[in-house]
Amino acid sequence: MSMMKRHLRRYLDAYMHLSVQLHLTPSFQTPNHSRDGDLSYNRLTGKIPFNIGFLQVVTLSLQGNQLSEQIPSVIGLMQALAVLYLHGNKLTGQIPPELGNMSKLHYLYA
Repeated sequence: MSMMKRHLRRYLDAYMHLSVQLHLTPSFQTPNHSRDGDLSYNRLTGKIPFNIGFLQVVTLSLQGNQLSEQIPSVIGLMQALAVLYLHGNKLTGQIPPELGNMSKLHYLYA
């Protein structure tokens, strides 16, 4: 498992109450990161945490988990995000309009 994936998994685990609370390292939180966040098919449950909007990744894949509730509008703050995979979850509600204002978002699979 890559370091990026480990950091992202720990981050989501902490806010989804899946494991012990671990936080992102300061270097991971910097806005210059342009990596992919792939947490697809990891059996994640619960809602997508509000804090996810502060991640700066180009691709975020949360597909094939058991995430529920609504897509948080703070995903619209992810300025570097170009590809977002959310399908294969139990998400409800509409796609937040804030995602339509993301200038770099080219693909949304919900």
